Amino acid sequence: MIKWFAAFFMTLNHIGVIFAGTVSRKYWLFSQMIGALVFPIFAYSVVLGFYRTRSRFKYLNRMLIFGFLTQMSFKFLLDLKVVGYMGVLFTLGFGILMLMGYEYVVEGIKGKDFAPIIDGILLFALSIYYVHLLKPDHGVWGLALIFVLHLLNKQLPLSVSEPKKLIGRTAVYGAAIFLLRLLLVAVTFYKRDKNPGEMMVLMPIAIFGSQYVSTSLIIDSVRRLAMCSAALFFPFQIRERKPNDFSKYFLYILSTASCDDSSCLSDRCRTNVLNL
Repeated sequence: MIKWFAAFFMTLNHIGVIFAGTVSRKYWLFSQMIGALVFPIFAYSVVLGFYRTRSRFKYLNRMLIFGFLTQMSFKFLLDLKVVGYMGVLFTLGFGILMLMGYEYVVEGIKGKDFAPIIDGILLFALSIYYVHLLKPDHGVWGLALIFVLHLLNKQLPLSVSEPKKLIGRTAVYGAAIFLLRLLLVAVTFYKRDKNPGEMMVLMPIAIFGSQYVSTSLIIDSVRRLAMCSAALFFPFQIRERKPNDFSKYFLYILSTASCDDSSCLSDRCRTNVLNL
């Protein structure tokens, strides 16, 4: 069920992106906020799927095969470079590979066996390397989010049978998403020789006094504040029936349309929004 929420939010987001020059400024900002919920929901779905699947290798293969097929579709239909724009399924696929590596390391430590530890470290490192090389949507930050959600799911699993703990733990998930996004901002500003604290100061200004700051800052601030709200939808997938084949494969295809709109949004769209 949670993936259908993501699909609905993604549709609203893409309407705002595609018709940025015609929709109202308020709806466009709303679509950016809604779009920020999509990837954390997909990331959490992958974490749960990692434990629920009968075969993690088949799960990984499905993700990467669908990613490759849709990449070819983007190449021919939208005239995009095969390497230069990579869909989110690659991020999710390499996230599964990273989790497999982590579990190998954990099992090796418990069993005092060095072979799975070495294999796990190699898989973990390869997933990070290929994401850094191919630069799919959400990139290394997306991997980090999947890993953090995996750790939280192991230590603080969400359970509807404990409503008091559910509320507190959901808040922890949301705070983790928010802090991880802020860390990305700090690293980005550091690489650009800017003060990371500058974004912390400008963020409330961007939300409450948008006429004084750039549209790009408004987008980033709204998305960052909204992204942590994705955790509110996580409990909807605690006890979920096994999806039928249509739902499973349809959502695989649909999830390829998810992108990091802060990077996908064209300059023309930004200009159109400024003119609203």
